[in-house]
Amino acid sequence: MKETALEYGLIGYFIVPLKDQTPLTDFSSNDIDQIGQWWQKWPGANIGLDLKKNGICALEILPRRMGDISLKKMKKKFGTLPETVMAKTWDNKQLYFFKNLHGTLVPKQFKRGVEVKNDIFIIMPPRLYQSGKQWIWVQGHELGKCQIADLPSYLIVKKRIWNRIAKFRNKSIFSRLRTALKGLNANKNMRCSYRERVSMLLN
Repeated sequence: MKETALEYGLIGYFIVPLKDQTPLTDFSSNDIDQIGQWWQKWPGANIGLDLKKNGICALEILPRRMGDISLKKMKKKFGTLPETVMAKTWDNKQLYFFKNLHGTLVPKQFKRGVEVKNDIFIIMPPRLYQSGKQWIWVQGHELGKCQIADLPSYLIVKKRIWNRIAKFRNKSIFSRLRTALKGLNANKNMRCSYRERVSMLLN
């Protein structure tokens, strides 16, 4: 595992040693000496890729949650995904890696069984599970051998839309709004528009 970790560091990727999915250090690094020290100390540690620091996001397809069906629908609507770095498990779970250099806002769950990860440490191949099954790179799409494609535009949440979402993420407003709307809906004798309800709440 140490040799593979050093290879990732030589390419320039920021990585971190993981125990299962928990970081064993407070920071990631692409410094060869630092990486060597980490895997000297924890030779069996998994290799975690720092998605945020590397400017990468991963599109995860989960067949058990009908992700393969969602992927087919996505391809039918938007076209095939661009050629990029890919990894897979024995049960056909897949990861597509894309450039996310500007910290582009993307939804955590794009479709059923299709998730976008962009701010975590993600375990890199090779990873051997207790069952003996492996998490491996797709042949011809290995990290360092295949170019990482740009993030498809349909996965991006536009800044102006995100700003609107952020406005309503104030829990106190949400809580008051939910309580007020429930109360108004419960009273069958009251008839007012949604705008009037919000106005009554915020005034």
